[in-house]
Amino acid sequence: MRKAPTYLFPRANAVIDLPRITVIGNQSAGKSSLVEGISGINVPRDAGTCTRCPIECRLASSSEPWSGQVHIRREFDTQGRRLDVVGEEPFGPLLTDKQDVEGMIRRAQAALLNPGVEQSTFLHMSEDELKVLENELKFSRNTVCLDLTGPELADLAFVDLPGIVANADDDTVRLVEDLVVSNIKGNCLILVTLPMSDDIENQKAARLAKQEDPSGIRTIGVLTKPDTLAHGATHSRELWLEVIKGHRFPLHHGYYCTRQPDDDERARGITTAQARAAEKDYFTSIPPWSTLSEQHRLGKNNLVSALSRLFAQRADDAVPKIQGEVTQQLQACKDELERLPPKITDPHSYVLTLVTEFCSEVKLHVAGGARASSLIQANHQTYASFKGDIRGSAPPFLPFATASVFLVPANVSPYLRLEEEEKESTTINPSPFGVRYMYLDDVREHIRKSRARELPNNVPYFAKVALIEDFQAPWKADSQKCFNAIFKAFEKSLLQLINTRFQRYDHLRANVTHAVEDLLRLKQDQTWAKVNDILTLEKLAYTQNSHDLQLIKDKHMALYKAARAKSKKSGEALPKQTKTTADNSGDFGTPTGSKAPTFSFAPRPPPISSPPLAHQGADTNETEKQNTALSALAALGIHVTSTDLGKLHGPDTYEEELEMMAEVRAYFQIAYKPAFFQRVIDYVPMTIDANFLFALADSLQAFLIEKLGLGSQTSAMRCATYLSEDPSIVARRNELNSKKARLIAIQNELFNFGL
Repeated sequence: MRKAPTYLFPRANAVIDLPRITVIGNQSAGKSSLVEGISGINVPRDAGTCTRCPIECRLASSSEPWSGQVHIRREFDTQGRRLDVVGEEPFGPLLTDKQDVEGMIRRAQAALLNPGVEQSTFLHMSEDELKVLENELKFSRNTVCLDLTGPELADLAFVDLPGIVANADDDTVRLVEDLVVSNIKGNCLILVTLPMSDDIENQKAARLAKQEDPSGIRTIGVLTKPDTLAHGATHSRELWLEVIKGHRFPLHHGYYCTRQPDDDERARGITTAQARAAEKDYFTSIPPWSTLSEQHRLGKNNLVSALSRLFAQRADDAVPKIQGEVTQQLQACKDELERLPPKITDPHSYVLTLVTEFCSEVKLHVAGGARASSLIQANHQTYASFKGDIRGSAPPFLPFATASVFLVPANVSPYLRLEEEEKESTTINPSPFGVRYMYLDDVREHIRKSRARELPNNVPYFAKVALIEDFQAPWKADSQKCFNAIFKAFEKSLLQLINTRFQRYDHLRANVTHAVEDLLRLKQDQTWAKVNDILTLEKLAYTQNSHDLQLIKDKHMALYKAARAKSKKSGEALPKQTKTTADNSGDFGTPTGSKAPTFSFAPRPPPISSPPLAHQGADTNETEKQNTALSALAALGIHVTSTDLGKLHGPDTYEEELEMMAEVRAYFQIAYKPAFFQRVIDYVPMTIDANFLFALADSLQAFLIEKLGLGSQTSAMRCATYLSEDPSIVARRNELNSKKARLIAIQNELFNFGL
């Protein structure tokens, strides 16, 4: 028969349900005597409870002289939580005298009951010192382990648990019972000591064993103290005989009866051999034991033989199953470890790598890419909206004296379109910009209020500047709105990248977030200052693009004069529109009491109904005449457009006003978008991109390195702090690594056991 794998106990019990034997019993049930009889050593004995932690005895037969080594195995902390790393460490030297074992067990138990004291403190404590010691704990779930080898020992391993107490406080009773129950679950042979001095039905140990093993498959009963039955206790003796015969409270493995030395015999120093001889003499000479047919169930030797056989058999039967379970658990352990983030061995390098990768990712989002285009797409929409806002501030000049002589709504679009919009077929409806139109009479009144000491027929320069300032007035708010949208989108994108890149490390994520917010605010202030500079420059009515300015002015002048000529010719009027002014304003929205005779673009009137079909026919006839004139001029070698025909009209009574309207309108288009030199609608977005988005992305890495202190003398300590993980993740990783190591060791030992 192969030797049972008792060497697996230190590593396997916490992770694999190995076959084992656990000895339980009520206090003073003769459990200590039974343990002594099996192991051949003396264990601590005191009044009351003397065993206050599990004692694991691992016996091995050997031809060498007897020796023993005490170990301490810590599996639980002081709160009863299982430790991540479980191991055994020797307690004291190798023992060669059995008489030294009891004292070493007492010292080892004291070390477990006082976890706050250095373990070596107890190694040389005397018995008297141990007796007066006030322990920190009443009981411990950690284990004192005994490795005993010798020629008289069987190959056996078992765990002796504290005796179940009845006369103690509720917490102590519950603690001991929980300790017992947790150790007799699963693949465990339960050795229940039952003193014959008490009725079996009164014994709590028997009830706990039945609770965990209702069918009695794993339970072995050991009847102790048969010599305590009085000569006249015939009924009690008969009941116990019924038990040992299996007629009462039957168990699959049955009951055994042992007789251990009493107090007087121990006091006389009875040896192991003498105790065995006395036990044999008792069962062979004293009835009813001497006449019992079940002689194989009497005596410690028969019990040990049965236990060794059962334990080895269970071990042999369990090894294939255990090997499969170990393989399965090992794979599950590896899989879970792979799902957990790995432990960081070089915090400084790791943090620097994280920061570098994060900054590269930010640059990618700023520059745009196939998989990083969300920020760019959002910014495109914002800049398009900004362009629309600036476009909406165009001066709404209409070349008609007043609304009463404006022909039809369809004629509005040509006078409101920019040059780039002329090829578009979309009609610009009335009131597209949230301000009311400005007619020739409005411009005339504006010029009149702007006159100072100019000679006649001179339009004051200030009148032009005032109108330019009017259409530029909303640009700052529009730019602020645009920048705010870009800022929020970029901030959101950065925070998402931070949470993704640093989600594992709360401390590092918080510090990176704080630093990035600081840099965002810094770049925000710097960028807005640049945008303000651009807007300040635009307040100066200035351009060297005089060629385009003149071309656009001439074009609008021709357009306006053609409209004037057509209006005079048709002589038809529109319904009168309601004049709207702002609060505290005079005519045309001019603020009352204001020194600046500026024109305020107030809300426009409702749309005017479509023109009659007759008017549309007139427009078609006019177009045909223009085409005929253009063809005739082309035949003469004069190539002009229909717009140029407007220049042929003579002076107008509103010539001065038309000139001013054309010039202001031309300047707006130059400031809005010159042909080859973008100004406001490109300058503001380009400034935001260059000074905010790209500038932040370019300076981010150096800024984070400085803010996180990665170049300081304390960088290693800082990085270790930054990478402090969720304690639950750390605990779980440590637990899994420890479990993995134990499983690998078990796997190797099981392989060797199978050879």
